Amino acid sequence: EPKRQYSIDAICDATPYVTDSSWGLESIFCRNRDTRSIAIIDGASALTKSQVMSSFYCFFFGITITLFALICLLAWFQAPILFIIVAIFLYILAVYRKSRSSYGMRELYKQVITRNDGKYRSVHRNRRSEAIYQVQETFRVTEPTEFLCWAMLVIETLFFFVLPVIALLVARNWRVAALFIVMGILTQFRKYLSAPAVLEELGSLEGIEINNDDVHPRSAWREKHRLADIVTNISIGKRSQFWKGVFLVFI
Repeated sequence: EPKRQYSIDAICDATPYVTDSSWGLESIFCRNRDTRSIAIIDGASALTKSQVMSSFYCFFFGITITLFALICLLAWFQAPILFIIVAIFLYILAVYRKSRSSYGMRELYKQVITRNDGKYRSVHRNRRSEAIYQVQETFRVTEPTEFLCWAMLVIETLFFFVLPVIALLVARNWRVAALFIVMGILTQFRKYLSAPAVLEELGSLEGIEINNDDVHPRSAWREKHRLADIVTNISIGKRSQFWKGVFLVFI
């Protein structure tokens, strides 16, 4: 039976609202597109048409620039033309779902605005707000065996840690090797002892206060708030993503 995999946003009930004052072209483009958000399209804080269309065009302009950058990089490395074609095809497959989703949201926005009409928006601007959002859920249809989990752990450790360390030691690059070992060990601890992974499996913050001796109601709230803050700001925060990128550069 398929089992739902909860997102951290859904577990922590964190859904940001995008209004005309909180909107920013760079923040919308660089956001994590797997997170949820609610766009206000009608009412006192509604996004303007130029803001909505700018976000839409910036998205497609960004993936186009990224595609050209990928092609230029492969051409600079003198990759075979067949390899470049395959890379382009894989990139298009990777962005197809998000592109289709972005286009669908744009069409939905146009339908809502057309339905409401300019007169409706001006009359009710200070009385009500209308929003659009997209809901995506992930379900796990199969579960890996314990043998496969251990095999993946060994393979990942071998190819992403042991072999790079050996290569650095053979090249006598001692300083980079030492830095890589420290960063690799810390990264592995963060990945394999991951609180977000446990929460995504459980789907709720309920029960984390079970071993707390303090029975005061605010104590349970503090435990949940502390864990949610650690998960969202440390485990999967922007700084964590940055250092993971640094680690991949060393690889």
